[in-house]
Amino acid sequence: MAFQVVKTLIIGVCAVVISGYVPALASGADPAKAGTEDGKKLEGVWQIKSLNNGQQMPDMLVKKMRVIISNNKLHWLNDVQNNTAMSFEFQLDTKQSPPHMDLQRLPKKDNEFISPSIYKLTGDDSLTIALVVTPPSTGAVKVDPPTQFVGYRDENSKPLRSAVVMNLVRTKEEIPQAYMDEASAPTTDSSSSPLAAADVKKLGGVWVVDAMEFGDISFPEDQIKKMRLVFLNDLFFRVADPKSTRITTHEFKIDPKASPKQIDVKNLSFHVKPEEQFTSPSIYKFDGDDKLTLALVVSPEARADAKIPRPSEFKSARVQNERPQYSVLVFKLTRSTEPVPRSVLDEAKKMKPQSATIKQ
Repeated sequence: MAFQVVKTLIIGVCAVVISGYVPALASGADPAKAGTEDGKKLEGVWQIKSLNNGQQMPDMLVKKMRVIISNNKLHWLNDVQNNTAMSFEFQLDTKQSPPHMDLQRLPKKDNEFISPSIYKLTGDDSLTIALVVTPPSTGAVKVDPPTQFVGYRDENSKPLRSAVVMNLVRTKEEIPQAYMDEASAPTTDSSSSPLAAADVKKLGGVWVVDAMEFGDISFPEDQIKKMRLVFLNDLFFRVADPKSTRITTHEFKIDPKASPKQIDVKNLSFHVKPEEQFTSPSIYKFDGDDKLTLALVVSPEARADAKIPRPSEFKSARVQNERPQYSVLVFKLTRSTEPVPRSVLDEAKKMKPQSATIKQ
């Protein structure tokens, strides 16, 4: 029971920050000009050794977490598979004691408050950050920074606020190229960032369907073993089997910074006017390089103005008491070394010539 409470708490801590409890930099701030020396020392991949917001989080829940710091940006990852929970731009003020680290959630939004956090470096390989979080409804108000590295939750303060203290150690892991490039990426459109491009590249190719769940129905293996999902740039295809011409074509955009990672999908084979096409609010996750899970929202009767919620977990469902009715179809997939079927390349070329140029 106690373990479940603490597990719920750590999920809540991450949700607090993910949902927007972390704020913007002051107007006109130039993070590149502040704390240059410390900024360089901070760069690298850090493992979270402990996490505390007034309660110590169990090691098993935090040991896979990573923090990547590069080019005045901090990325908090859920695990070593680079599933990003949140990303920030930061500004350092090394004249303060302890040094200040002001954080802005990416992509940037207006009318957010400054997160006046603090940090300390111990040698070259040990880092502590006390991250201040408050409710998203707080708005652009001033909050004093912590004065010490102690996690707390103050429910009597106005606004309500907490300090999440993370202790980190430097690893020898390489910074992924996508995070090194992220400094020059647009921060207002996640789908066009280098991080998104890296996930699109990772999705590319042929995937075998290991399991498919539809509500309380799990399809038998003999019905799905020939099925393939194929990703080519910004298109993906559902294929009945590699030799079949029965193809369903989709267009997609992804947001790999969301948690879970988000994929918005349009069914281009569904014969409705383009302006009426329903965009399916779906989610995906990788398990290493060769395993993929996709929770795809499907609704034959939905149109562009449909308000269907995005799944928050990889669980199939059938919702029949709402309009429009919809289902969540869960695919569990393994990467295949098969070439992209000719029928798919032909379909991709017909839809978008540039999408059929994938190297075989």
